Order: sequence, then structure tokens, then C-alpha cells
Amino acid sequence: LVRWRWLIAVVAISAAVGVSPARAQTAPAAVVQVESGPHFKDVATQLQVVVDGFEQSPQPDIELDSPEHAELELVGVTPSVSSYVESINGQMRRWQQVRFIYRYRLVPRKAGMIKVGPFKIRQGPLAAATKTVSLRVGDIPSSDQQLIKLVLPPGPLWVGRPVQIDV
Repeated sequence: LVRWRWLIAVVAISAAVGVSPARAQTAPAAVVQVESGPHFKDVATQLQVVVDGFEQSPQPDIELDSPEHAELELVGVTPSVSSYVESINGQMRRWQQVRFIYRYRLVPRKAGMIKVGPFKIRQGPLAAATKTVSLRVGDIPSSDQQLIKLVLPPGPLWVGRPVQIDV
């Protein structure tokens, strides 16, 4: 009975010492991802700022100067937390990765080069910044070669009648 208690105590102490809760301490970082082009004047483009290396709470503050000749609107923020557990030779380690994705809607109001950023992210003493992103914005092309044909179903049509049409 004493031998079993001693064995249980050794296993419990080993397990307690072996489990080292660790947070994946990566330096705070942020990167801007822009919807692939071409980009056109007065047509919305999606833009994301992906932020890693911050704590889960509170949500980091993000700021930037308004871009010239464009409107930038925050659409939403998506936080995510990933946890990992690793066990090697009885040693257990735990990591946690926190990521915030800030989604923006960018509407260029002028053709040419538009610069957005840098975005500055802060959470207490932690800080990160993105690089400035440049977008080439063009005018929406027009052509006399495009035609639109609307094909309506046969029969009488009235307000409120559901119909299937082909364009």
C-alpha cells in the first residue's frame, strides 16, 4: 500500500511539473490583404487587416489616417482563438494563438494610385503596424460592343406575378 502511494505521488508530481502552460509568444504583427484587382473608381473593394500576437481581451484598437480620394468603412471584426497541446515524452505544453481580422470596405472616388495605411494596432503596451498599400484604380471601361437582351416568359404579366427571366 505504501509502495502504491509513493508511485501515485511520483506520477502526480511528474504530471504537475511536466505540464507547462505556455502562450505562443509571437511578436505582435499585422498585415493588409486586398481583394485582387482590377480596381475601379466608385466600385467597392474588400480589404482585411489580419492581426496576430495580441491578447484575447480587450480587443486591440486600430487606427489610420483616412485615405485620400477614397472612403474606408469598417465592416466588422472577427476574433479567433486556436489552442494547441503538445505531448512529448510525458512533457505537455500548451499554446494559444489569438487572431483578429478587421474587415473594411474601400470605395475609391478617383482613378489613379490610391494609398491606404499604415494601420496602427495597439493593446496596452503591445503595438504593431502594417505597411502602406497602394492600389491602381481605373475608370470603369465603356464599350459600344456590349448589348443586353432581356427574355421574358410568354403570357400575361402583372405586378406580383413571379416570373423567370433570362438576361
